[in-house]
Amino acid sequence: MLIRDILRDAVERFPSREAVVDGDVRLSYAAFYERVLRLAGWLTEQGVRSGDRICIGMENSAEHVTVLMASQVLGAVAVPFNIRMKPAAIRYIIRDSGARAVILDDRVDLAETRQDTADIEGLLWADAGEGAPRGNALAYHDYLSHDPLETLPDLEETQFSQIIYTSGTTGRPKGVAISHKATYHRLVTYIMSVGPAFDSGTKTLGAAPLYHTVGIHWVYLQTLFVNGTYYPVRKVTKETLALMRREGLTFMIGSPTLLKMMINLADGEAIPSMRYITYGSAAAGPELLEAMYATFPNASISEFYGTTELSIPFVTPSMRAVAPGTLRMAGDFRVRIVRPGGDSEDVVQPGELGELIVHLGNAGVFETYWGPNGETMKRDKCAGEWFRTGDGLRYDTDGNYYYSGRLDDMFISGGENIQPVEVENVINQCDDVVDCAVIGAPDAVWGSIVTAFVVRSHPRLDEAAVDRLFMESDLENYKRPRRIHFVDEIPRNPSGKILRAQVRDELLSRVQHEAASMAG
Repeated sequence: MLIRDILRDAVERFPSREAVVDGDVRLSYAAFYERVLRLAGWLTEQGVRSGDRICIGMENSAEHVTVLMASQVLGAVAVPFNIRMKPAAIRYIIRDSGARAVILDDRVDLAETRQDTADIEGLLWADAGEGAPRGNALAYHDYLSHDPLETLPDLEETQFSQIIYTSGTTGRPKGVAISHKATYHRLVTYIMSVGPAFDSGTKTLGAAPLYHTVGIHWVYLQTLFVNGTYYPVRKVTKETLALMRREGLTFMIGSPTLLKMMINLADGEAIPSMRYITYGSAAAGPELLEAMYATFPNASISEFYGTTELSIPFVTPSMRAVAPGTLRMAGDFRVRIVRPGGDSEDVVQPGELGELIVHLGNAGVFETYWGPNGETMKRDKCAGEWFRTGDGLRYDTDGNYYYSGRLDDMFISGGENIQPVEVENVINQCDDVVDCAVIGAPDAVWGSIVTAFVVRSHPRLDEAAVDRLFMESDLENYKRPRRIHFVDEIPRNPSGKILRAQVRDELLSRVQHEAASMAG
């Protein structure tokens, strides 16, 4: 199935139902489709054709989803990127993707992004900001007065739908090429595993960024797939919760950090309309789950695990029935836990830490990495037909799986292996903890010292209070943080995963510099 057909079918079924609500902008499916066709016609007039890449630097908005869908109508390839990237990183993606067009809103500095790109022949720049076009960029909003595209180009479901660049936690980001077929099957996997159901009045909080697989696939496109209404949100605030209550929103996906923020903003007032909540990127402890069920009393709360390349091999339909952190397999995936670096037959025993590998036979997995070396890079990540995730998991004989963190995040302190996620799970159980990250800081005696960086909501949380969490927990004493630093923010990628390299390079360096300055 082509992605553009999802919108076409929804228009035929429910033309007057609202598709997108963004502040004062309320678009029915018919009105939204007309906008999409007008933009597709305008892009065609600018010379954009099937197979061309369109880089998109926009915050979550009605215009962003219009661009995403217009690219699918044309058979062009959407290349959304993180709007918080520095201009040099954005320029890398523009060059690496071989972009034909770049569309930016006011969140991205057009002049800085455009520097050193004059040699890229035929590259179109369109300004989707609110004011007059910056520089000599095309006036994006001119599309609203353009005639709708009448004849849609012929497409195959094997053509690329998007190229999504990984967050680049190490080295430069890689473009993950995903076809129309794979995108469609990602939606099917989620719906068959957890819902929401077709034509059930789904109203979705679009807080997950639209430059990430979660925001594109399981929030935005999934909402269209079930003929629901998508509400793009730029930043979660008190007004977001007011929106959820006023509009009766029913579905959302977010990280435990985002959900904890929302619970704090709710301040004890329940949001009864919410029916489906899914979280990922980290486990939620029992206290957070209890708070989630109290704030969203009518919601089915699920946990999932996925990657940009692989879709979602694990979706736990309800966290009420299992222990916190439990992952259950999605119905159409094959997975194995093997000795790190081993082949697909080198399966570890139940309870033993190993590496998750996922079979590439699932229809939702990516096609290749973008670029001339894409197939080579893909083969380097595989053991035959199995994709190596680099993630450490354990499993039991009842079909439960437990995420233990990135294998390369593990460090050794005093001869003992330590997974940061185990330590973070204890810290995150405290109500006064907003976020945290754990690393092994270099130490002359122990090799590495367990070091925690904590974002707190109240100054009453001090080092002694954090230490008491561990004294009262079941975690081994050698995993207790020996150094605890309170910081303003933990660096994370768009999916909510901790950027540990930045924790080491930025946060650790900063506290060491501050300590040296005080000593001096």
